[in-house]
Amino acid sequence: VQLDDTGKVLDIEMSKIAPANPKLQEGIPDLTHLSYLNEPGILYNLQHRYGTDSIYTFAGPVLIALNPCKPLPLYTPEVANLYKAGARDIINNLDPHIYLVAANAFRRMLRERQSQSLIVNGESGAGKTETTK
Repeated sequence: VQLDDTGKVLDIEMSKIAPANPKLQEGIPDLTHLSYLNEPGILYNLQHRYGTDSIYTFAGPVLIALNPCKPLPLYTPEVANLYKAGARDIINNLDPHIYLVAANAFRRMLRERQSQSLIVNGESGAGKTETTK
């Protein structure tokens, strides 16, 4: 195996090698759209998104949030309005965000006349409080 960043060649057992996703898919907002849904591919995609301050990533209907450990302008009234308006569209190009999940749940509650639930789970310091504000 030749490493991309250094060009170094390593001998590795074939059983320990996982297929890599194409560069075109770096930072994809929904993990289920990756060509190869394996642990290295998921972790690489999350790391890439985190490095660009895109702390939210979908895994199908699940929203993964990574604590940025720094202030980001993610919860301003302008951002809230953008996602509120975007949730009305069936197809939108908005990045994953807790506001999009909440707006979609609210819209479904109104349309289906049924209660909706959002589960926020994570370790201490993961950003649950910030996400639910």
